[in-house]
Amino acid sequence: MTNTPVESRRRGPTKGDLRYARLLGVGEKLLAEKPLRDITIDEIARRAQVTRPAFYFYFDSKYALLAALLERVLATQFDTADRLWINRPAELTPRQACEQHFTEMLALWRRHAVVMREAAEAVRLHTAVERAYGQLLDRFIDAASTQITKERAAGVAPPGADVRALATTLTWMTERNLYAAVAGLGPDLTDRQRVTALADAWLRAIYETAAP
Repeated sequence: MTNTPVESRRRGPTKGDLRYARLLGVGEKLLAEKPLRDITIDEIARRAQVTRPAFYFYFDSKYALLAALLERVLATQFDTADRLWINRPAELTPRQACEQHFTEMLALWRRHAVVMREAAEAVRLHTAVERAYGQLLDRFIDAASTQITKERAAGVAPPGADVRALATTLTWMTERNLYAAVAGLGPDLTDRQRVTALADAWLRAIYETAAP
């Protein structure tokens, strides 16, 4: 008997979905206790209450698990960027949208600091992490490029540097600043100072003013 659309919507997550989510949750908890290099597959499987072969059904290595954790965090980050910046609500000025965007982004990185620190440091150690990191940042660069092009075409932003180069520079500048914040590197800035500076950098680079 074929399930109706209503029945399909009512169906909850499968056992496989729950097992996958449990592995991600355990992975992040273990990262809060020690670096990935000191975590074993057996330890992850035991804490997640799955067998070692079951772990490998979902991930081919602990670095693949880290890549999945990274993808989950940055997917949320992109949703925030899409909601506040790429499709900016009409009632928000670019300045308001930019500051709210960076405020939420920094809070997200702080909530998942262990994942973001480990991923940033492991990006050259394993191709799965490097590929995930690069692809996810490219997604932000693509979106920023589209937004800058749209603002220039509308006459809101003046002509300037090559769009792709500008979007790439701003995106990587932001990533390094967020990493420094959660890794405790560089000057001891407050979150408000960091958000204000990031917003200024983006707005001045795109609009040639901090209050477009």
